[in-house]
Amino acid sequence: MIVAHRLAKNTVTATTGVRAYAIYTTSAVEALGLAHLTGEWIPHREVYDAGEVECWVADMTPAWEAAHNRSVIEIPESEYRGKASVDIALPVEHVWDRLGDPDYRRILIGSDRQVREGKGRLGQGDVYQCHHGDYVAPSVILEWLPFTRILTRDLIHVPGSTIRLLVDYSLAPTESGTVLTMACARPEGSAVARASFTAVVPAMMKAVEGALGVFKERIETEAVSPAGSRG
Repeated sequence: MIVAHRLAKNTVTATTGVRAYAIYTTSAVEALGLAHLTGEWIPHREVYDAGEVECWVADMTPAWEAAHNRSVIEIPESEYRGKASVDIALPVEHVWDRLGDPDYRRILIGSDRQVREGKGRLGQGDVYQCHHGDYVAPSVILEWLPFTRILTRDLIHVPGSTIRLLVDYSLAPTESGTVLTMACARPEGSAVARASFTAVVPAMMKAVEGALGVFKERIETEAVSPAGSRG
């Protein structure tokens, strides 16, 4: 346990230049039978007051870049039905971390609460269940581009019917922080449902603008609070 804790504060980036990586102790590699994977890994050594720890470092940059550059769905500008943006005085990594968190996401969606289905690392294919009183609507992640974009397909209630709507969350770094943009596109449903959606878009986007403001205020306030609390 002590070694694992020490390895969390390692010198990998300083000594190898690799910023995105997985680190394995040699003993763990041997115990797990992973020696056949070390051909492209980098041998590394950490020195602590308790002794030296022989390690292997796997460069995860290619995997990160593949995930980052993957684009499943491209939406022509003409297909967007509404957009709203907010400037947040925090780095893009900080905003991204909150963007996928159900407790912060409920602010943007305007739901009572968000419940994520599944466990493990959040990503493409995962589902949020959005609770609006007794009404529960699924939101499926279609695209997951770290620090750049989340695209979901949401079930939206409109007067007299429901539609499925693509909701695009994009992040753009700026000199002073991050611009977060929410946009909706491609309503899917009956002709009546699509007409109802068109009628409520102005009110919906006004609500989105307000939600973005609340989201911004919360995460900026937390960032300057002594404990950086998420409560």
